[in-house]
Formats: sequence, structure tokens, C-alpha cells
Amino acid sequence: MTLTQYTLDLSKSKKPVQVHSKTGKIFTQMREEAKKEVKVKGVDATISEILSSDKHFDSKHKLNVSDAQVDLKILGDINSGKLEIEDIEKMGVPIFKYGTQITIHGKFEGVATSYIGMYKNLILNKNKSLGVKYNAIDREKKNEVEKRLKSLGWFTKRDSQGDEIMKMSPWTFDKEQLEKDYNDIKQQHEKINMNTFFGKKTLMVIHSAYGRGYSIIQTIELDAIYEKNKDKFVSTVSGKSLEEETEIVTLQNIEEEQRHKKFEKEMEDGKKERQAKKLEFEKVMEADGLTQSKNIKEEGNFITFDSYGDKPFKANILTKKTSRSRKFTQESESFKTLGEAKKWFTGEGYSIFGYGGTLVDRLISGYKIK
Repeated sequence: MTLTQYTLDLSKSKKPVQVHSKTGKIFTQMREEAKKEVKVKGVDATISEILSSDKHFDSKHKLNVSDAQVDLKILGDINSGKLEIEDIEKMGVPIFKYGTQITIHGKFEGVATSYIGMYKNLILNKNKSLGVKYNAIDREKKNEVEKRLKSLGWFTKRDSQGDEIMKMSPWTFDKEQLEKDYNDIKQQHEKINMNTFFGKKTLMVIHSAYGRGYSIIQTIELDAIYEKNKDKFVSTVSGKSLEEETEIVTLQNIEEEQRHKKFEKEMEDGKKERQAKKLEFEKVMEADGLTQSKNIKEEGNFITFDSYGDKPFKANILTKKTSRSRKFTQESESFKTLGEAKKWFTGEGYSIFGYGGTLVDRLISGYKIK
């Protein structure tokens, strides 16, 4: 399939300016063609066209094909999230893998509705077979392969419908670029081996809900996967061998460690710098004959050292509302230098803001300026 017959109107890259009739505010809105808009899970976009779709499930069975009594103990604690497809296949009764659940055929007694989080995971079907939702199956294996694919440029979405793995091309209004992206992605998408998992893969054109253009997106609905197929699944989805994946992850870990060390050093250097400035601040204030007041419960003018941001000094004016009340009005402003903070109390060109509140122990401690 190619996009030669593709009929998207890519000329509508300009967004008309509209004015709200009441507020007079200008806002933009993207014009879309009269196609039914189907939302894409995990992306602020709607589907323009489905280019290809493949799935790996069993055929439907309307009748319960087994009358064997099924012992559900083999399912273990389904709410633990540790149930695996291999466990279900050990039950020795017919099982079928459908689009939304694995169905176990046989007779069941004492079946209780089971939930993981807010999601119902055990369902007794009309034909008396038992449905186990994919949300309850292979949770640890799904977490592992999704984490591995995230490191290789994919992103994931999980909700009541299950797990979905996605990758998309950059947004564009250029039809030639969209065609190129499609041809590049299509080759790798076709190599995804449907026999390595139970689920569905889809290739689509989507358009942005915010007028950023169009994109080619791959989606994989990962419902269940055998332990033995994890490496092969990741390899066919990503196009990377296990050795290449290991090399990429190792490099990412090294870069992450370097970022962490740099961050830790910056934090430590910043802490030392703030401590030095605070000591300098305290020396200057004490040289002025001022002493620090903690847990202030009185009105007055105070200067405090603020360790956050590029304005380390804060000047505060506290005014008691009544003589008996603990209610205060506070006006404050932050400054880069101590001199500016002191000058602020004289009102020489600095703006202030105020708010009312109860003065509690945590509010202010600092040096009172008489």
C-alpha cells in the first residue's frame, strides 16, 4: 500500500483566527474534514486513515466446548497480578484467546468477580465459560518488555482496555515527508512477528488535535506473551538485536549516571554557596546590632535569608490587625542584595503585595529592622 491515492487535504495548515463573542479573546481552531473522528489512546489526535491492521487471536466459539469441572486454584491469587498465560494453559481444559480476554471452557463453581485496581478481570460468559481479562495476565512480563521498548524510543499506554505500545513520526503538513515517513516505518512494521505475542498491530495516519499536522503511528496492543518470546518480540518490534539493545541501554545508563552525578554536584555546590551567603548575611546583620527572632509573633519589619532562587533576601512587613488577634497582614518582596532589601522599607520605588493570614511558627523567622 502507498499513499498515492491518499486524499488528506494537507493544505489546511493555516488556522483561522476567531474571536470569542463575549470575552473578545482570540483563539485558534483547526478546520477538519467531515470524517468521523476516532480518538487515539495516549495521543492528542484522531485517526485519519488505518493503513494496515493485523491481529493474532483464536476464532470465536459460541458454545462451551467442555463439560469438565475446572479447579480455579491453579489461577492462584488473580488480584496479585502474577497470573501468566502459561499458568492458564496448565489447567488442562480448552482455552481460547480472543480480542478482549482469554476464555476458559468447562464448568465453574463459586466464581467471584475479581478486580485489579478498578478493572473487572473475571467474567462468567453467557455460555458459562470463564473470561479472564488481559489486564490480569502477564503483568510482570508486560512491564519488562514495555520498559525495554521505552529505552528504544517507544511509549506505552495502559488503561481498562489493556496495554498499548506506540511509536510515531514527527508531525508534518508536508505530504512528501509524510509519504517518506510511511515508507520507512512500513518496512519495520511489517517485520513485527505476530507469532511472538497475542494482540494486534496497526499502522495509521493521525492528525493532531492542536493543528500540528499529520503523523504515521504504529500501535501494538500487547495482550499476552510467552516467557520464551520476550526477546524475540522486543527485537522484531524495535528492529534491534539483543546485543544492540544491550549496547543502547548500557550507554543510556552511563549517560544517566553522568547526569545524576552532575546534578548532585550542582546541588552540593549550590548548598555550599547558600550556606556561605547565609553566614555572610548573619555577620552583616549582627554587625548592625540586630539579633535573629525566631517564631515571630509580633508586628514589625523583618529581613530573612531565602535559600531559593536568585533572590536570596526577603524583606517582610508584618502588621497586626488587632491588639489581641494573631491575625497579621504581610507585605513582602525578594531582592538580590541585602542593601536592596534594607532600602525597600523606605519605599524607594519598590512594589509590594499583601495578604492576610494567621501568623504561625513556620511563617517567618528573621532579623527585625527597627
